[in-house]
This record gives sequence, C-alpha cells and structure tokens, in this order.
Amino acid sequence: MLDLWPTDIINPRLRAPITILKEQAILLQQKTNGVIHAQVKRLKPESQLNKENGIFFYEFQVIAPSLQDYQYRLFTISHEIELYPITLETDKIIARELGNDNNDPIILKSEPDYIERLRKIFCTKKTKKIINAMIAQSVEIEDPVETILTG
Repeated sequence: MLDLWPTDIINPRLRAPITILKEQAILLQQKTNGVIHAQVKRLKPESQLNKENGIFFYEFQVIAPSLQDYQYRLFTISHEIELYPITLETDKIIARELGNDNNDPIILKSEPDYIERLRKIFCTKKTKKIINAMIAQSVEIEDPVETILTG
C-alpha cells in the first residue's frame, strides 16, 4: 500500500487550549487544599456552531463547593478547530488590571501567548481577591467552633 501521509503529521507536543485550562483547574484545587475548585465548561451556543466552521467556546469558573457551589467566571475563550488564534474575554476589572481599559476581546496567536495571558489573569488582584474571599467564607462555614457554640 502506498502511504502518502507525511511522517510528521502528528505533533505530540500540541495541546488543546482546554487541556491547559483543565491542568490549571487541578492545580488550583491542589493549591487551596480542595477548598476552591475550578471548572472548564464547554458552551454550545447553537447559533454559533455549524458543521462548516465550528467554533469552540469555553468558560473558566472558580467554585466554592461549601458555599452551595458558588461560581465566579474568570474568563471565556473561543477558537476554531485549528486551536489558534484564541479569543479571550475577561470581566472589566480584570481587563483594566491587564491594561485593556475598553475590555476588548484579546486575540492570542500561539500557545506561549495563551499561557502568558492566563498567568497574568491568575495573578491579577481581582482574581486573588475573589479566591481569597471564597476561601475565607468557605472556612467560616466549615468552622467547627461555630457549630459547637450554636449547637
């Protein structure tokens, strides 16, 4: 049989953007000793998906399970099948911290650009403030001293 496929057709180092997000979700849960979780949700807006040119939409949420699964969406991403470029959108406070005063969608053309932008989002004051507030309230709810005093 004649093989016409190139030998380098598969790139084992290529990772999908969602894979990188899922890795970060695991790391956040580990760093917070399980108090805070993160979730990557695939969004399926019917009007945006079609068979010719499907666009993948995801949102990255931080979650406090002990606060009745309170969720805060840090950002959303979207991309076509080729993975890059990625369009990333954050809330306006995070956008301002990153120098994006108009909160315009950010276009990331490569995996290194994407990883660097994620690092910046995770390091913003707003992100840290949200996570610390979630932790503080989760610990308050789980505090056994309160149960003893009120029980």
